[in-house]
Amino acid sequence: YRAGVDDPLTQQGSAGQPAPDGQRLAKAFRLAAYITELDGNTIELAVGHVAHELEQRLRGQCFAHITAWNPGGVTRGDAENAAADLELCRLIDSHRLVRVPMGSSAPDGEWWEPGWLVLDVSRVTLDEWAHHFGQSGTLWWQRGQPVHLRMYVPNPQLGSDIYTDWIE
Repeated sequence: YRAGVDDPLTQQGSAGQPAPDGQRLAKAFRLAAYITELDGNTIELAVGHVAHELEQRLRGQCFAHITAWNPGGVTRGDAENAAADLELCRLIDSHRLVRVPMGSSAPDGEWWEPGWLVLDVSRVTLDEWAHHFGQSGTLWWQRGQPVHLRMYVPNPQLGSDIYTDWIE
């Protein structure tokens, strides 16, 4: 799945730009696997579940996942994505926060996107970064609490789940 390219998650918006179908896009984010490797062990996170194994291995009171790749779900080339990723790394590092590589994958394994697990970043800062890099969604949660999806596209208000936060 590549939103904006494979088009099951988007519809035509104003000025010919794809308009995200918020519910379907949020569902894709919720079904994705978020994967990191710590101490030689692969750890997978899921929206709505507590990240026990990850939290046992890392300090931090809150955690986030963000990527700078493919803003708005539109596939970009490797060079453009790498440049955006470098900018994101510099931004995270300028805040003196711990970052750990963490990718995300569609359930069928057809899509993989690299990103970062960031420790102790505030929701406000994460939301600013998401908007700056044109991201449709991020993850954020407090230690011991279920992982929450934060969506930055319009909320269609059609039976969203309790683990999805719609950010205006």
